Amino acid sequence: LGAGVLETRSVELAKNYNIPLYLGKTLSNVKGTWIMSNEEMLEKKAVTGVALDKHMMHVTLSYPLPDNQLLTQLFTELEEGAVNVDMLSQIVNLDGLQLSFTIKDSDFHQISMILETLK
Repeated sequence: LGAGVLETRSVELAKNYNIPLYLGKTLSNVKGTWIMSNEEMLEKKAVTGVALDKHMMHVTLSYPLPDNQLLTQLFTELEEGAVNVDMLSQIVNLDGLQLSFTIKDSDFHQISMILETLK
């Protein structure tokens, strides 16, 4: 349905007043297209994709003080236990160290045992 064309006046107004223009089908779930100035895109970080994996876990560990020996021991244990770590993030601030990573949820028991030994 519909003419399948853009009204030139709508494009002209969007351009003149720097208004992003969305082209899409009203009665469809198909994603449309945004037309906007390049300046808007250059100044913003665009999200190009999002993935969902329901079989992943996010693990966050906090330590009062950065402890390189403890981190070395942790990653040695993870390697020996064949626990695949992904999306690693480390923050060191006045409160200490915060280490976050993701693992497969099938590794839950393995990571629990490893963390128990490191207490």
